[in-house]
Amino acid sequence: MTDLTRVPCPHCGETTNFFAAEPHGGSRWGSFVLLGERPIGAGGNGEVWLARDERLGRLVAIKFPLVARGPEFERLAREARAVAGLKHPNIVNVYYFGEANDRCFVVS
Repeated sequence: MTDLTRVPCPHCGETTNFFAAEPHGGSRWGSFVLLGERPIGAGGNGEVWLARDERLGRLVAIKFPLVARGPEFERLAREARAVAGLKHPNIVNVYYFGEANDRCFVVS
């Protein structure tokens, strides 16, 4: 099981769970293997990594939220369901939403 660390928010002081273990190049998340040494993008809500889908043999992007559970997990699940229902050339496809290594993630 992944260790969680309680971290205070620098803005409001409320504590939340953050993962002590981070994704890294070569790590496996279900049928996805992360590529590269660092994320291809990062922001206030999480990190995005380039990965290979071992089942389908294609490159994908995996978004990992920064917080462990609770409202952020539910928000990510709602976001994945909403985007999965949209079809537009300027909106990324959602291929998978799930958990592995005690982390949730979205695959596009």
